[in-house]
Amino acid sequence: MSRYSFIPESASASCVPLSRRFRGRTSVALILITTIVWCTRAARASGENPAGGELKRVLLIYQQDMSQPAERAVDNGIRSVLGDKLEIQFYSEHLDANLFPDSKYQAAQVAWYRNKYRDQKIDLVIAIGMAEQTLFPGVSTIFCGVESTAPLRGILPADSTAVWMSLDFKGTLAAAARLQPSAHRLIVINGTTNWDRHLEAVARRTPPPEGTNWEINYWNDISVDEMRSRLGKLPKDTIVLYISVERDGAGRAYIPRDLIPSLSAASSAPIYGLSDGFIGFGIVGGSVVSFEAQGKQAAEIGDRILRGEKPADIPPVAAASSYVFDWQQLRRFGLSESALPPGSVVRFAVLSPWQLYRRWILCAVAFVLLQSILIIYLLVQRNRRTRAESLLRYELSFESLVSDLSAGFASVSADRTNPEIEKALEKLREFLGLDRVCLYETTPHDDKFQLRYSVACEGIASSPQVFSRHEFPWIVSNLLDGRDSVMRRGEDLLASAHKEQAFLVEQDYTFVAIVPMRTGGLTMGCLAFASFHQTSVSDKVIEQFRVVADVFASTLVRKRTEDGLQESQQRFQTMADTAPVMIWMSGTDKLYTFFNKQWLQFTGRTLDQERGNGWSENVHPTDLENCLRTYVSSFEARQPFSVEYRLRRANGNYGWIFDTGVPRYTPAGDFAGYIGSCVDMTDKVLAEQGVIDLSGRLISAQEDERSRISRELHDDFSQRLALLAIQLEQASQSLPDANEALSERLQAMWERTTELSSDIHKLSHQLHSSKLHHLGLLPAAQGLCQEIGKQHHLHIQFLHRDMPEEISPDVGLCFFRIVQEALNNIVKHSGAKQAHVEFVGTASLVRLRIVDAGAGFDPSSKAARGGLGLASMRERLRLLGGTIAIYSSPTEGTEIVAEVPLTQSHAGAFPMNRHLHDL
Repeated sequence: MSRYSFIPESASASCVPLSRRFRGRTSVALILITTIVWCTRAARASGENPAGGELKRVLLIYQQDMSQPAERAVDNGIRSVLGDKLEIQFYSEHLDANLFPDSKYQAAQVAWYRNKYRDQKIDLVIAIGMAEQTLFPGVSTIFCGVESTAPLRGILPADSTAVWMSLDFKGTLAAAARLQPSAHRLIVINGTTNWDRHLEAVARRTPPPEGTNWEINYWNDISVDEMRSRLGKLPKDTIVLYISVERDGAGRAYIPRDLIPSLSAASSAPIYGLSDGFIGFGIVGGSVVSFEAQGKQAAEIGDRILRGEKPADIPPVAAASSYVFDWQQLRRFGLSESALPPGSVVRFAVLSPWQLYRRWILCAVAFVLLQSILIIYLLVQRNRRTRAESLLRYELSFESLVSDLSAGFASVSADRTNPEIEKALEKLREFLGLDRVCLYETTPHDDKFQLRYSVACEGIASSPQVFSRHEFPWIVSNLLDGRDSVMRRGEDLLASAHKEQAFLVEQDYTFVAIVPMRTGGLTMGCLAFASFHQTSVSDKVIEQFRVVADVFASTLVRKRTEDGLQESQQRFQTMADTAPVMIWMSGTDKLYTFFNKQWLQFTGRTLDQERGNGWSENVHPTDLENCLRTYVSSFEARQPFSVEYRLRRANGNYGWIFDTGVPRYTPAGDFAGYIGSCVDMTDKVLAEQGVIDLSGRLISAQEDERSRISRELHDDFSQRLALLAIQLEQASQSLPDANEALSERLQAMWERTTELSSDIHKLSHQLHSSKLHHLGLLPAAQGLCQEIGKQHHLHIQFLHRDMPEEISPDVGLCFFRIVQEALNNIVKHSGAKQAHVEFVGTASLVRLRIVDAGAGFDPSSKAARGGLGLASMRERLRLLGGTIAIYSSPTEGTEIVAEVPLTQSHAGAFPMNRHLHDL
C-alpha cells in the first residue's frame, strides 16, 4: 500500500500533508494506466528538440490534483533536476481518484486520456503515489512516494524502478525519548480512513525505544474536539505522536496539516510528527521525510534512464529521513537542544539580542570604556597644561625670537654682519631681562677667548676683554669640551672652581651662563649671559641657549667663510690672469661666470660680453653644435670633457683651440659648476692638415701613376704582345709540314706569348679597374671577388644591402682598394678556403666587413702595425674621415670592419674640408 501523508510547502522547510487518502481503487487505476500506456506507445513526436538532439517526453501522473501541496512539492523536486533540459518535454496528469472514486467517471477519464495521447510517444513515466498498478507495459516507469510496506514493493513490474517512502516511527520515538527521558506515557493520534489505519498498523508494529516503559494509548476513534479537550489535560511528561487524521471518529474529513495548529495550541504536552511539512505548524519535530527530496531522487533516476540505462539495472532506493525540530516548540516546552540526536537541524530559531548583536555590544562597551579613560586622561592633561602654558608661552616666544634671529642672519650681507650681531645680542638681553650679553671668539687649539661683541644696561661695568684657562680653568675646560657653564650662586660650584667662585663674589653676579659656540666639533667662541639681580631664567630656556649659540656660530662661520672666499677669489683672479692658458668657469646653471685675461685678450671682448652664453658668439658656426653638445652632455653627467673647435680672434680670424673642462665641488662635496682651460693649437692643426694634404697628394699621385701604368700595359704592351702572338701563329702555319720540330717550338713560343699577354692584362686591371670606373663599386668589388676566387680556388661570399644609389668616386675607390688588399692578404697569408665580403649602407655611413677563417695574426704586433697594406687602408680611410677596426688572433681568423661617413665630417674628428683661409 502507498500513500502521501507529508510534503514540504516552502524553501524554509514548512511542509503540508496530502489532504486525501489513496482510495485503493485498483481496477479503475489499472484500466486508466493501461489506456495511457497504449496511447503513449502510439504517440508520435510533434516537434523537434531545440537543442538539436532527440526530443524526450516525460509523463508525470499524480494521484491527486496539483492543488494539493504534496503534488506541488514532488513536481518542484522533479523539475528542479530535469526542468532546465531543453531536450525534455513534460506532460502532467492527475487521476482525482480520492475526489471522484466513481467507476463510471474513471472510465470516461480513461477514454479521454486515450484520445489525448494517441499521437504521442512517451519515453518515461513517473507515477507519484500509486502503489498497486502495473503501469505502461514496455515503457520505463519510476514509482515515487510509495510507502515501503505497500504490496507494490514485492511485485515491482518489469521496466520499472522505485523511490520508496519509509516513515521513521522508530527514529521519531527515539528522539522523543532523548528529549523527555522522564516520560511515562505515549499518546498516538490517528484518524479512521484506510490510510490512517494503515499508518496506525505500522506504528503498532514499531517497538518503543529500549529502556522506556511507556503506557501507550491510541486516539483513533474520537472527534477532533475531544482530542483538543484531552490534550489540554495531559501532564507535561507525556509524549504525543501525531500520525494522520483525514477523518475523525465523528466522520468529519480534515486536511491533516491544517489540524496541527489547533491541536498544538490546546496541548499541554509536546507533539511529534513524521513529515517535515508539519514543522512550523506546531509540532516539536522528529525523524521526518521530505517529498520534494523524493521528487529529486526520482528525477535523477529518470535522467539516467533517458540517457540509455535500463530501469531493471537501477535498483530501487529508499527516501531518507532526517532529524528536524522547531526551535520555538523546543523553547515552549523547555526541551534542551543539547539532548537532540546528532546531526539534527533546528529551524525557526529566534536569536537573543546578545546573540544577534554581541559584537556591536562588545564594541560599544569597549568604546564607552575607552571614552571614559580618554576623558580622565584629558582632565589630567588639562591640569598639567594649565601649569605649563605660562612656561610654554615664554619658551615659545624665546624660540620665535631665535627663529627671527636665524632668518635675519641668513639674509644679511657680509658688510652688515657686525651691526646685525650687536642688534641680535641686544634683543636677547632685553627679552631675557639680563644685564649683559657678550660674544667671545677663539681659534682652534687655543685657550684664549677674545671679546668681540658686548651689550649691557647703562651703568654696568664692562666684561673682561680676554680670559683664558689661567683666569677661569673650570669655565675654559667646559667650553673646549663643549659643555655649558651655569652659575647662580658661588656655593653651588665645585670645589675645583674656586677661581670662578671668587670672581662671582667679587663682581656680585647673581646669574652667569656661558655657552660654547661650536662647529665641526671645535669650539670657536662662546656666549656669556650675566645678571646682577635676581632673574627667573628656567632650565628649559637655558637649554635653548645652545640653539642661540648655534645660530651665532653659523653666522660667524659664514662671515669667516665669506671673508676667506673674498680673499681666495682675489688670489684666484691674480693666478688666473697670470697663467699662460685661457681659463673659464661656469656655475651650476651651465652659464659661464668667469674668463681670465688671456681669454679676453684672445677674443678682444669684455668679461660682460663673454658671460652667460656670450662666449658662443665667437665659436665657428660649423663647430658650435658639436661644442655645445659635448659641453651639455658632460655637464649633466658630471664628467670631464675635451673638445676642439675654432674660436674667433680679436683680429677676426679663427684659431683652433683645445678646450678641457672638469667639474668642481665645494669642500662639503656639493657640485659648484665647471672650470676649464683652453690651449691655442692652431699651429698643430696646420701641421696635421699639411700631413693630411701630403698623404692625399701621395695617394692621388699613386692612383694616377697606377692609371698611367695600367693604360700603358693595356694600350701598348698588350697590343704589341698580341701582334707578336699573331705573327708567331702565321709563321707556324707557313712552315712546311716536314719541319715539325720548328713548328712545335713556334707553337710553344705562341702559348707563352699569349700567357704573358693575359698576365699583363690582369695586372692592368689590378692597377686600375675599368669596372669601378664604368659600373660602380658593387659590380667592381663583386667581379674582383669572382676573379680572385676563381684564380686561387677560394670561395668568396659577396653580400650587400641598403647601399645608397650613388656614392662618391673617392669612397668607391677607397673601398675597392681595401677589398683588393684584404683579399690579397687572405691569399698570401691566411690559407683560408672561404671568405665573406659584405657591404651595408645606413643613413649616415657605409660599412665594409671582410671575414676569413684562416690563420689569423696579432694586430698589436710590430710586424702587423708596420705592414704597408694595413697602413694604406688606414690612411685612405683617414683621408675620408673613416675608421677601420681589425679583430684577429692566431688560429682564430681575421675580421676587418671599415666605415666611411656619407658626410665629410663627424663629431670628434677633424673635418675634411679644413682650409688655410679658415685659420
